[in-house]
Amino acid sequence: MDRFFLLLVETLRVETLVILHEVAMSRFDTECATNSKSEKITSRQQVLATCYALLESIIGIIIEEEGC
Repeated sequence: MDRFFLLLVETLRVETLVILHEVAMSRFDTECATNSKSEKITSRQQVLATCYALLESIIGIIIEEEGC
């Protein structure tokens, strides 16, 4: 089970970095923001928030298992 959590954390870490980079690049893009572009940014931000929530939950589970 430990390997599963490590794999999950590593996958989420990579996905979080990719999405964070995409959001940052979209924010600092020189083109004017359109509705579809702002919707993409919002969607990526929601996915990013989900990744952070999953990472937080996994860390909590690991801490609980180590405490037993």
